[in-house]
Amino acid sequence: MSNEYGQKKLKIATIAETILEDVGSISTQIWRCYRGDRSLPKSYRPQSPPAFLGLQRLGDLCSQQERLDKAISAYTEAIKLKPEEPAVYRMLAASQLKF
Repeated sequence: MSNEYGQKKLKIATIAETILEDVGSISTQIWRCYRGDRSLPKSYRPQSPPAFLGLQRLGDLCSQQERLDKAISAYTEAIKLKPEEPAVYRMLAASQLKF
């Protein structure tokens, strides 16, 4: 029974990872499209894409599963989107140390 539970948990985590990657990709594309649009009022221009949180969560999930190469990749992409966020640097460093 425990092995079956573990397999289901891994399958759900894999599906969640795929969804987060897809949402992050779409959000990043939308952000890149509108970030320089000067016709929008400044308050409506995207400052930080929602993809950042998705990538951060993806990194957390992969790190918990010891899939450190994926975690490092997700954290690196999150830093590209929001380099002023110190927490992601700590999570990236922790994953690199485990790797």
